[in-house]
Amino acid sequence: MARLPETSGSPTRRALILALPVLAVPRYWAMGDASAPATAPLSKNEQKIKDLGAYYAKLYGEPLNSTERLPREIAIISLSRIDHPETTRKLLEAFKVRDRDPVIWYLAWEALHARHNSLSAEERRGWLTGGLQAAVAGGFPGVTVTPLLNALAELHPTAFEDLPHKAAFRVIQENGLDDPQEKKALVALRHLVKIWKEPSLVRVLIAQMNRPVLAERVDFVLRGLPNPPPEGDPRKLAAPWGAWFASAGLKAADQSALPKYAGEATVFPKPPKITDPDDKRWYAELEIGKLTVSDFDLVWAIDSTGSMNDENQMIAAQTGHVIRICSLVSRRTRCGTVYARHEIEKGHLQKCCEAAAANPNFYQVKAYPLTADIKELSQTMAAERIPKPDPQGEGNVHPGTPVLGALQGAVQKMKWSKDKNARRVIVMVGDSKLTPGTEKATELFAAECKKQGYFVHALAEGQAITEWAEVFKAAGGKLMSFGRGGAVARPRPGNPRVAPGTAGESSPRTVFDQIAAKIIRGLVTPAYHDRVDPLIAYLADYARAMAAAEKRIAELAKS
Repeated sequence: MARLPETSGSPTRRALILALPVLAVPRYWAMGDASAPATAPLSKNEQKIKDLGAYYAKLYGEPLNSTERLPREIAIISLSRIDHPETTRKLLEAFKVRDRDPVIWYLAWEALHARHNSLSAEERRGWLTGGLQAAVAGGFPGVTVTPLLNALAELHPTAFEDLPHKAAFRVIQENGLDDPQEKKALVALRHLVKIWKEPSLVRVLIAQMNRPVLAERVDFVLRGLPNPPPEGDPRKLAAPWGAWFASAGLKAADQSALPKYAGEATVFPKPPKITDPDDKRWYAELEIGKLTVSDFDLVWAIDSTGSMNDENQMIAAQTGHVIRICSLVSRRTRCGTVYARHEIEKGHLQKCCEAAAANPNFYQVKAYPLTADIKELSQTMAAERIPKPDPQGEGNVHPGTPVLGALQGAVQKMKWSKDKNARRVIVMVGDSKLTPGTEKATELFAAECKKQGYFVHALAEGQAITEWAEVFKAAGGKLMSFGRGGAVARPRPGNPRVAPGTAGESSPRTVFDQIAAKIIRGLVTPAYHDRVDPLIAYLADYARAMAAAEKRIAELAKS
């Protein structure tokens, strides 16, 4: 839990919170029927625990009614931290809101997963049904569906009508046997089919064996059933499996034969119960209901002098991932790119800057506009020429990094969203000192960006790690390095540079996850910053699973 001074907040609420160890929270805050007679009187300690849980369920649960993603996501992270009947009930309510958002459902399901041993039989049914509905609606992409499939085995398939059929179809489409993590999802589906023995589900799967790409996966999934046909070329097993089904006399398992799920959550940590209501960690005053993020615009401002080709290729490759994470907190997300080789303001031009302005084949700053087509932008960025320094052919011999020109270009050349709740983010990327003589002007412009509502950060290496510090301090942003301890880690295929100082399941795992975390942390009140890192860790893995699933679907479409 976040810890805030007990004297913070409005006088009325402060007095109420400080009184909680002695006085019961007002009855109108209770989430259930507080006036219903108990079978036995609660002790003073039990009443405090009940009231405290109800208080937090109401406080943290209110943003679940928002139409925006980020407030609801932060609400789920907050509710996930307390194992109490009222916070559990609020998490279950996430499956019932009018806005059927599969990302919110996924997070709520995993939050409940972490406390599933505390759920009643009725709550478990709601939890599992909500998860299956989310999977059918587009949640649980790729490998993320594995724990849901494992847990579903405890309920009889007739409770779900045709939802398992639709979910199973997604699983075999989005997961392959050649990837160890994706294979776990197919193993989980195989186990579910074996336990349920549900005839209509098996028939639906067999029907997919006519598609060569899916045949091997379906054959693998079905081989947990009793007395399967002999193994062979999966592409030729549709008929044998059809004959097997016709003669097997398959009958769905009885409820009594279904094992209760006993797995452990790996996304959310297991939450503590309130055992000591006087423990100060339970006291905080936090408001998240007013948080709103509408449009989300991100612009990379990239130093395109001769040393930056490898870095540009990495940014191009990871742009889709960063934007995908941001789209999971805002449904309207765009990205653009500015390439800066020279300064553009007259008083700060170097000789090379003037030469670039006079040569139609050179450029000082150029921009690719904000777009929702991230795939096309990434391809355009990857094709951008950043050769070794070449004064004659490219003019990319600027002394240092034109940070001032890059920031000016980002602000002036982009058609930013004008929505009052939009978030406008610039991330400067480079490796050299500032253009000589621009230090003060760059700091002043960075400060003006902050004043105008831009969130300005930097991704730096080499000299830039120290030379840019004052600029991004003035911008109110964060300066992130590519390597540990400020060391430069050269890019390697498949390794998007692990962020310095991050480790563990609840921390951003790569520098690009860290960029997303820094950006999104700037959107919430400081009291909730401790929720952002775990949220981004969850969403980053979710985004990776989405990308892998989409790749599988694309392969299937080509087959």
